[in-house]
Amino acid sequence: MQISFLILSSLACLAAATPIEKRHISAWPSPIRTYFTALSSRIAAIRDTAPKTLPTCTFTSAVLPNSSLPAPSPGLVPWHIAVGRGTQNYTCDPSTPQAAPKPVGAVATLYNASCLAAINPYMLSLVPAAALSVSSPLPGKTLFPAQSVLSGHHFFSDATTPIFNLHTAIANYGITFNKKIANVTAPATNAGNVPNQGPDGSKPVPWLKLQTQIPNGNVEPSDELGGVKEVYRVNTAGGAAPSTCVGMPAAFEVQYAAEYWFYGTQ
Repeated sequence: MQISFLILSSLACLAAATPIEKRHISAWPSPIRTYFTALSSRIAAIRDTAPKTLPTCTFTSAVLPNSSLPAPSPGLVPWHIAVGRGTQNYTCDPSTPQAAPKPVGAVATLYNASCLAAINPYMLSLVPAAALSVSSPLPGKTLFPAQSVLSGHHFFSDATTPIFNLHTAIANYGITFNKKIANVTAPATNAGNVPNQGPDGSKPVPWLKLQTQIPNGNVEPSDELGGVKEVYRVNTAGGAAPSTCVGMPAAFEVQYAAEYWFYGTQ
C-alpha cells in the first residue's frame, strides 16, 4: 500500500521550508506546538536521509497503542485507522443533581489516519489533544493539524450501540454495529506529555474495545456491513462528564477526540 497523497505532499513541501521550530510557534496552544515540533523533527529526518526515500504506508502491520485492553483476536489485522472529533453526550435529571450524568452516546466525524499510524504512531498519538485545541472542522474539510481526509461518521443507535459508518465517496469499509466488551482508564497525558483534556478541562474518556454484532433490523438491505470484527478507541482526549449533575443542564455535550482502530480478517 502506498502512502497517502496528502501526507506525501505535506512532507515534500515542508521538507524544503524553514524548520517549524524556528517559526513563531511559541504562541500556539501546547498540543498544537507539540505536534508540529514532532512533525518538524520527522521532516528533518526524512530530508537528511540518503538516499532520499519516503516511508511506505503498510498500515496492516501498524501496532495498536499499548494498554491493558484485550489484544485483537487471532487472525485480525488493522483494516482502517481514524481520528474521531466530536462530542460525548449526556443527560441529567434536575431532581437529582448529586447523581452522575448519564451517557447517551456520542457523535463524531472520522478522519483517515491509517498511513500516519503506520509511518509515525508517536505523531498520531498527539493528534487527538491537538485537534481539540482548534474548532471542529466544517463539513467537507480536513482535520487540522493532521490534514486527514474524511473516512466516515460515528453515532449511536441507542445508548449502548455505537455505530461506525465508514462509507464515503473515497472508500467503503462498511457499517459496523458494536457492543463494548472492555474498557480501561485513559492516561491523563499523551506521549508528548500534553494533558489529554478537552477545551473545558474535561478528562479523557476511557479506552475501549468493541466487538461488532449483527444489528436488529436497523440496516437497509442495500447497506454493506463490511468485514470489520473489532474496534478500539484509544488515545482519547476530553469527553468525560463532570462527576455530578450539579449546575448542569438536562442535556449537554462534551468535546472529545480519539483514535479508532478497526480490525478485520486479512
